[in-house]
Amino acid sequence: MIAALILQASITGPLPDDVWADMTYGPSLAYSSETIAFLRDETSSMADPRILRMTLRQHGKPTVTIWADSRTCPGAAEAVRHLRSIPMPTPSLPSDATDLILDGVGYRVRFRAHYGSEIGFPLELNSNVGTPLAEWVNRTRAMLKPCWTTARPAKDP
Repeated sequence: MIAALILQASITGPLPDDVWADMTYGPSLAYSSETIAFLRDETSSMADPRILRMTLRQHGKPTVTIWADSRTCPGAAEAVRHLRSIPMPTPSLPSDATDLILDGVGYRVRFRAHYGSEIGFPLELNSNVGTPLAEWVNRTRAMLKPCWTTARPAKDP
């Protein structure tokens, strides 16, 4: 149980070059995870992101990759817009009481953020079940559910 949490916590780091945002849903005791990447697309503007990739990992099984396209699925376009409403956590003070959670579901969202017209900086949010971030990730996953296909979308419509 604790090993699963340590493994989940170790999966952090910078975003891959082709990804501008991603989110991960990972039940700690299932030894599985689902990562949705919002991909950079040279043929579209950043105001019009198009391709999303989900990578499904399950212990002892091959990794599965499926795709969504914001040009053909309203849910994918809504998920891109939904990134602007990620709930921010409250800063913790040393005197705040904390609970140790040994299992549950890990939720992570990574993206570049900025104030005004500044160059963006990387930001990563993590939480467990029963949090606003968990609700946000689950709502985004539900938006995307009808969008997934095994074929990678073409770069041009």
